[in-house]
Amino acid sequence: MTTSPASPKLSSADRPKRLASDLPLPVTDHLEELRWRIISSLIAFCVTCGASWFFVDKALAWLARPVGSFVFTSPAEAFLIRLKLAASMGVIAAFPFFLYQIWRFVEVALELKERSLVRSILPASCFLFYFGGVLALFGVVPFAARFLLAFSGPYLRPMISLGAYLSFVTWMIIGFGMFFQLPLAIVALSRARIVNPWKLGLYRKHAVVGILIGSAVLTPGPDVVSQMVLAVPSYLLFEVSLILARRVYPRPNLA
Repeated sequence: MTTSPASPKLSSADRPKRLASDLPLPVTDHLEELRWRIISSLIAFCVTCGASWFFVDKALAWLARPVGSFVFTSPAEAFLIRLKLAASMGVIAAFPFFLYQIWRFVEVALELKERSLVRSILPASCFLFYFGGVLALFGVVPFAARFLLAFSGPYLRPMISLGAYLSFVTWMIIGFGMFFQLPLAIVALSRARIVNPWKLGLYRKHAVVGILIGSAVLTPGPDVVSQMVLAVPSYLLFEVSLILARRVYPRPNLA
């Protein structure tokens, strides 16, 4: 009984040749590469999470500025919140590395033209995500917190849970980071002639409804203020996206 020889493992030196030839990879190579991509991502997360642990106290002090102080309702909550905050900071710090690992894994399934398009989009996508997150963290969250706390009074005294406030901040960062991908998505789809920006501009009412629904999903709690804080900049981004998309939309060659 004879056994077929195992397929040779794809080395880093052979990878560019395989990508250039656009040949399919064996399933075993895909699984092996996926395993190492996951292991590398976990190692990066552990490193960034461990480094973030030393900045948790400073982060808590900065987060407490708009509200004064936090309360916790169980003995273990303070410790668990510190872990959660360190993990959140670790994910944010390692996000470009995660994105790179995902790209390296899926690029073998794309055609050469698609790889070139994605290579040009990924850096801009990462920048827009961080820009939206920074805007939410340093601009929107303190303003929204002070505005909402202004409704307190002699019979309504705030006792803000650390877990609830951290959830509020996290979802605001994620919401702004995701919605700031809107210009990039519309411009890329217009560049590929999948979306016509002039026709898309006729559906502004539908876009407003979609943005409001998305804001309601991505912002924690039932309050309308946090939803509008995310919805208004998102609609402005939609209008900016239409302007940029009309500039890059391929015009028909009349010559």
